Amino acid sequence: MGLGVARVPAALDGPVINDYSRPMNIKRLRLEPSERADNILAAAVAVALREGFRGITRDQVAAEANSSVGLIYTYYRSMDSLRDEVMRVAVRDKHLAIVAQGVASGNVVAARAPAELRRAALQTLA
Repeated sequence: MGLGVARVPAALDGPVINDYSRPMNIKRLRLEPSERADNILAAAVAVALREGFRGITRDQVAAEANSSVGLIYTYYRSMDSLRDEVMRVAVRDKHLAIVAQGVASGNVVAARAPAELRRAALQTLA
């Protein structure tokens, strides 16, 4: 049996599940590269809001974006580059929880955020 292929007896109902426990009958949307990059970044921000800034993983982002881990790697070669982009969005959109976590963890992008935003973000930690 190859990776990603599961043999299911014909008597069983429901979707075929691959080795990654994802239904194989879910089709991914084909997006333009710029749309895919935006989709991945939005998914990473959603993960950061839910799991915390330092808790972002490629697996979580891929699941949120309905994408593959390899595609995440194509757009973001390192987790640091992905986290920096998430932080840029957080600063732009004033996601105080993410900015606060970035400031607390020493993220360079968060450190360059306007002082008023950093102050307001850090107050959310108190």
